[in-house]
Amino acid sequence: MGQDKSGLIVDGRQLWERQALLLEAAGADTVVVSGNKDGPWAGSLYRAVGDVHERVGPMGGIFSVMQELKPDRIVALAVDMPRMEADFLGRLMDRALECGVGVVPRVNGFWEPLAAVYSRCLMPLLREHIEASNFELQKLVDEGVKRGLLVGLECPDEHAKSCFLNVNTLGDWRNYNKDT
Repeated sequence: MGQDKSGLIVDGRQLWERQALLLEAAGADTVVVSGNKDGPWAGSLYRAVGDVHERVGPMGGIFSVMQELKPDRIVALAVDMPRMEADFLGRLMDRALECGVGVVPRVNGFWEPLAAVYSRCLMPLLREHIEASNFELQKLVDEGVKRGLLVGLECPDEHAKSCFLNVNTLGDWRNYNKDT
């Protein structure tokens, strides 16, 4: 995109702050930001956790937060999903509590691993993938489901699909702004 997406403004707030407030509204006990301590969140009430492994991408952020905080589970939420809703995240969290493992939504045959719940039991598999330089989250989730460490949540309806709108490029951002 050519700039840090976390500082883009949606509904009068920077995207990172919108996502943090969304997690709180969904019932998250603690909200941390996976990123450098000097990001736009510096000076806020939210703690930042930097990546333990550089150049690993989102998998590294998930691993780093889980390793540092040692929670039973985390809710991972990408900063660039401006239509995600607290109700949907709450349903994911409830489903994870019911099944006792992580929950990853699936839309149109693809996992949505950056709006998902991950359980502590996934740490060995995360470590395995990082050590093998296999940073593809789709593959991690496939293997996690096969091993019983994750369950999928099919999201067939259009409303759920819209929650996963991703503004990854400048073109995506422009299109998002045209639609709002």
